[in-house]
Amino acid sequence: MSTSGKAVVRASGKRGVLTGGKAAVFNADGDCPECCPECPFCKKAGTIEYQMVLSGLTFLCVEKRQKMNDGGELNGTHDLLWLGFNTLYSEACAWGYETDVNINTYESDGCVGGVVGYTVMHVYVHLVYNGEGDWHLYINDNGFIILFANDLEMPTNSCADELIFTNDDIGWWTSGGTATVNLK
Repeated sequence: MSTSGKAVVRASGKRGVLTGGKAAVFNADGDCPECCPECPFCKKAGTIEYQMVLSGLTFLCVEKRQKMNDGGELNGTHDLLWLGFNTLYSEACAWGYETDVNINTYESDGCVGGVVGYTVMHVYVHLVYNGEGDWHLYINDNGFIILFANDLEMPTNSCADELIFTNDDIGWWTSGGTATVNLK
């Protein structure tokens, strides 16, 4: 009767297997509170999701010949899905998405001339809330923060309906830009 990945309905609820192989216990309503707990700092029901419009990023030439080539992976509209509480950031709620961007290598210094090759960089975009009113938007490549490492102050223990991040700094790969994040 036990088949990996299947659910068995019982009087107390149903049981299943998560993709990581751990057991998931569902209540009678079909919810699994332990699978992905809600953000304890938000007063809204459920694990809310956000949508982000990122625009105005200027991509810089680095290492004399490399420049990020954004085909909408960063600048554009993106859904920030619920990632969990206390999973990626200690005692914080996180939403996000991940994508790949191309880093072009040019034939001449200053990122001019033809493109002679490229590498792919895996990028993580995370919206993080610590419950103390501090919201952060991080765009990183698994360790090195690319931009938007600034924060916004909001009321304590509340989910924001709209957040607007501006990046006035010159980062490693980018400068400028605005991210508007709204409840989905």
